[in-house]
Amino acid sequence: SNLTNREQDIIIMLYGLADGERHTSSQIARLLEVSPQGVTQSHKNALRKLAQVPELAELFAEYVMD
Repeated sequence: SNLTNREQDIIIMLYGLADGERHTSSQIARLLEVSPQGVTQSHKNALRKLAQVPELAELFAEYVMD
């Protein structure tokens, strides 16, 4: 499955993939004008989707919560 733009943005900011600077859920929530819980939910959804990609499944499996 493809990630939504929001899910991509959250993954990039949480893990510092664009600039090496990791952001907290609260920081991301302010930037994206969503709740911290929305950031957490989008993060979980993104990890679930990434875990379905065969090349990434093992890498993300330990982070996916049901």
